[in-house]
Amino acid sequence: MNKLIRKMSVGALLSILGCGAMEEPEAEVGADALPSYTQTRWPSAIIPVCWMNVPSGHASIRAMVRDHLREYEQQTRLRFTGFGACTAADAPAIRIDDSPVQGSSYIGPRGGTGATMHLDLNGLSSDPNWLRQSVLHEFGHALGLPHENKRPMSPCNVAGDSDAVPGATEFGPYDDESIMNYCGMDPHWGSVQTHLSPWDVAGLNRTYGAPGFFFRHDGQSFRLLDLHLCHITGTQQLAAFGGPGVFTTEESHGGTMPSAPDCAWPDGYYRAADQSKVFVAVGSTVCALESDDQLKVYGGATKVMILNTGTDPTRGRTNTGVCGWPGGFYQLPGNAVVRYPAKPMYRVVHQKYCRVKDGQQLVSLGGTGRVWPLGYRPAGLFTGRDYLGDCP
Repeated sequence: MNKLIRKMSVGALLSILGCGAMEEPEAEVGADALPSYTQTRWPSAIIPVCWMNVPSGHASIRAMVRDHLREYEQQTRLRFTGFGACTAADAPAIRIDDSPVQGSSYIGPRGGTGATMHLDLNGLSSDPNWLRQSVLHEFGHALGLPHENKRPMSPCNVAGDSDAVPGATEFGPYDDESIMNYCGMDPHWGSVQTHLSPWDVAGLNRTYGAPGFFFRHDGQSFRLLDLHLCHITGTQQLAAFGGPGVFTTEESHGGTMPSAPDCAWPDGYYRAADQSKVFVAVGSTVCALESDDQLKVYGGATKVMILNTGTDPTRGRTNTGVCGWPGGFYQLPGNAVVRYPAKPMYRVVHQKYCRVKDGQQLVSLGGTGRVWPLGYRPAGLFTGRDYLGDCP
């Protein structure tokens, strides 16, 4: 669908909330999306970028746009090339129009010679954080990511922007910290995100392949990432990285075998065959899920990789213990002493939570069909979160 869908941008929301940002309506073009939450993908992780127009005086801020995109390149397999003036040969490409019209982007790749993204560099230059957030957010759309608050189980109800995206693929739990999430714009819940979240990175790597340079040496497999070399322990771990297709060189022979520690497992869900715990590895940390209910909330029920007996899925990462619970609407079982409400419901967003007063309020909050019914009362659901009382 190539119809222009106009929505309120981060800038407009901040302006309404009195945070001093300029108003800029955002438009998303297209209805395809991908992993934290995704739709369509580019055929290669190397993606050309060009400028439709080059207004005088914007050279320094265009350089800042390029610098902000290095966050994608440092944490994922993605690489952006070009950044010159667009030509007819730049199709498909991310074709940026530097204009005061609006912030917008197609979701995923599009052919043709027209603009696929609009950035108001003049307006964005007034606030470095707004520029960084807008660049990472709009390029997230271009890479295939819709708004995180559109997830089917999102607790965030943004006017005109809360319907789930047909055909989108979910990876990982609903993510409060996603660069694609509008839920942090409400002063009750949190602040603007200006960096990719670990789940943003994990989703993009799931879509575009594991980052790093992979090679074989006399039958052994290795990965080089950020000048750190590690040894891939066997065919099972190689499959988790993407299988034989990740290798970029011929098999090497002779010489001294590289000395390297065993690689950590890539982002994902793991359980050793001789254990019952399911571990979630993402970013630099790994945690253990406390129940089947939590596994469902994390979206990993059908994605758990069963590792060989004796394998340690936590190796190479900081083990943070029991996993926290992501944002969402939760219904807890009744309390034997307190009879009302029989099954209380709570809305959890960012580091805060509130009690949903009744079914009418649940509808107004956009929670209909989005409630996770839990079979027990997990202590960790509210740990470290501020209670707001009844939901506003």
